Amino acid sequence: MKRTLITTAIVAGVIIIAMILFNRLGSSKNTTSFYTDVKRGPFEISVSNAGDLEAEKSIDIMGPQIQEQSGGGGRDRGHMRLQSFKIQDIVPEGTVVNEGDYIAQLDRTEYDNTLKSAIENLNTLKSSLEMAILDTAVTLTNLRDAIKNQAIAVEEAGITLEQSKFEPPATIRQAEINLDKQQRALEQRIKNYELRKARALTNIRNSKRELADGQALAENLQNFLSQFTVKAPSQGMVIYKEEFNGSKRKSGSQVNPFDRVIATLPDLTSMISKTF
Repeated sequence: MKRTLITTAIVAGVIIIAMILFNRLGSSKNTTSFYTDVKRGPFEISVSNAGDLEAEKSIDIMGPQIQEQSGGGGRDRGHMRLQSFKIQDIVPEGTVVNEGDYIAQLDRTEYDNTLKSAIENLNTLKSSLEMAILDTAVTLTNLRDAIKNQAIAVEEAGITLEQSKFEPPATIRQAEINLDKQQRALEQRIKNYELRKARALTNIRNSKRELADGQALAENLQNFLSQFTVKAPSQGMVIYKEEFNGSKRKSGSQVNPFDRVIATLPDLTSMISKTF
């Protein structure tokens, strides 16, 4: 009886040990190790999105500026008609330039025609002024000669009156009337001369002012057209000007005279991003 109990205990112990070993072997096959060695280093987080990278500061490359006129010569009164101008040629976007380097060439056609008209008008004003001065000199010379002749007539009438003091009263009276007539004619000629002189001088002053304004207009147009070859104001990378609709100003684009930016030179040391 005692031997049977011992045998049963031994068998039960073997079974228990076998079950424990079986469970451990089965669990070890289904278990994955999640352990690794810890290392120090940068931890980067990357987020992708659509947008633009822009410079925080930039220098605008400007087109020509129309100078204001205070007056003018001829029909246009010295004012240049505001109109857009077309970019005829421009360096590729991204070109690195130095100060004074070529950037773009604008189409001069419309303003070349304006300059041609201004020069033609200027030549007309010069001729008109020269003719006015010449006519004034001739006219005033003739008027002065007429005054001298009339003064002689007054002197002769005075001599006639002096010589007629022993004549009949009617003859004396006639001499007096003639002297008075000649004196009034002299006064009238002097007044007419002064009026004609003042009018002529006023016309000449106006012609000279119109000529000066016409010369200023032609000079300003020539200076304006010299700016149609656009050069870099400083060193940098050329970036095309972006319009409100997202398109960029390039060769063939029209530039508004109130928004004369041709391109920009961004400061690449300080950038900002715009996402959308």
